[in-house]
Amino acid sequence: MPAITIAGTALDLSDGGEGEPILVGEESRAYAGNMRNSVTTQKRTFSGTTIPYAEATWDTLRAAIANRAQVTVSGTVLSGDSITASLAATAKPAPGLSSDFWIITFNGQQV
Repeated sequence: MPAITIAGTALDLSDGGEGEPILVGEESRAYAGNMRNSVTTQKRTFSGTTIPYAEATWDTLRAAIANRAQVTVSGTVLSGDSITASLAATAKPAPGLSSDFWIITFNGQQV
């Protein structure tokens, strides 16, 4: 099961992974036909959906990432690496459980 730690909050995921990196720079074709590349770096992207968590976990995570704050993210979703990222997240009540349990969906991008 993939796992991720966001701003010190460890989460187990039901689904998630790393997406296509965002290239910083440009790739183009020269007049002669060869490729020209000014890509200077890549920014990693990732997303996931958690297993049901108590509402307090959602409140803690929501406070940590408020206003797209930059936080430390690590875990198996990122191949064990630790990066600084900006995240957006939403939550919905977990079906079949009490209203105190939430399923959190998030996506993030390295800064």
